[in-house]
Amino acid sequence: MKKTWGIIIVVLLIIIVTAGRLYKKYDRDQRLQEVNAVSQEQAQQLIQNQRQAEIDAQLAEQTRLRDSAYQVEKAAREQQMADLKALREQLEAEAAGN
Repeated sequence: MKKTWGIIIVVLLIIIVTAGRLYKKYDRDQRLQEVNAVSQEQAQQLIQNQRQAEIDAQLAEQTRLRDSAYQVEKAAREQQMADLKALREQLEAEAAGN
């Protein structure tokens, strides 16, 4: 009878130890999944931030180019107006001289 109880106790100890190890493994896997989920979220956020930075850089470049083109057009218009004014003054001077 003592031998039977001894075997039962040993079997129960083996079951308890195995269950503890399985729980530790499960708990560790759960923690790793949580860490991986956080890492994936951080990676996605980083990718979104990089995309937004690229978009912002493109917009800034387009704005700079647009402003530059506007300045060139403005300078050309001003030059054209100055040329026309000079031509008008020249024609008025010629007309006054005749």
